[in-house]
Amino acid sequence: MNATDLATMSAADILADPDPQRLVDGLINRIHRLEAALDDQLVRAHRAEAATESVYFERAHLSALVAALLAEHAPAVLAYNSTSEPRNWPVLYISLPDIGQICYHVKPDHLWLFEHVEVVAPTSCRARWDRTNKDCHHYRIRAFIQRLTASWSTTAVR
Repeated sequence: MNATDLATMSAADILADPDPQRLVDGLINRIHRLEAALDDQLVRAHRAEAATESVYFERAHLSALVAALLAEHAPAVLAYNSTSEPRNWPVLYISLPDIGQICYHVKPDHLWLFEHVEVVAPTSCRARWDRTNKDCHHYRIRAFIQRLTASWSTTAVR
């Protein structure tokens, strides 16, 4: 039996082996395999964190754009009134005219994109979550796009 075989054995089987050198070799091999697995998990975690950060960054840009485009008709607001984690992230409330509200948490690092959006008191009626979920928000966005584009000429270049 070699150290590689020992690395696949249970800890109880390794400890039951009467050869102390094989025991040490097996434990060292197991430690190296665990270190490699941990390194792999750390790489995966960093990639996932980078992907998540990228998604938040993109969403912040798009949300800031929508807030700016609708500012004249339905000004968006920011409020520090999150009922979920992370509580230190403000919530952006956007009202899609004749459709309904959409809202998103904004990472504090991305607040510079929202300098054009008013920060209101947490209890402001303009910053009251309507208790809808993301599926409803996505439906409202599609409905708003449909209403907005319905008036466009079918001959316009898109």
